[in-house]
Amino acid sequence: MAKVDRYRLVASFARLFPDPAVFEDHEHLVERYLIKSSLPQEKTIYLYQKKDEINPIDDSGKSAVASGTASFRFQGKNILAEYMPNASLKLEYYDFGTGLSPEDHSILWKKQRIG
Repeated sequence: MAKVDRYRLVASFARLFPDPAVFEDHEHLVERYLIKSSLPQEKTIYLYQKKDEINPIDDSGKSAVASGTASFRFQGKNILAEYMPNASLKLEYYDFGTGLSPEDHSILWKKQRIG
């Protein structure tokens, strides 16, 4: 018998930019985020992210629309790009036995910095 924990979360952003870390390889977003948040890479083999496409939503639950322009940092450079204000991402993933407790997952996600 194996223990599997299911996590659903909503990551909210005052400004969500078209960050390649979020949109180009969305299938591994949870894995990359948790590794950057100090989860040892060898433990990520026990995580599985749902393969759903990442679609940002606004406060009313509709698809977020770009409505402003500003700069963001990407690979050490400032990039001028459109952004979606008050956008949220819904993510779902399963933990097949990393050894992390639900509290550990909560602590890792509270760092709230993607990309």
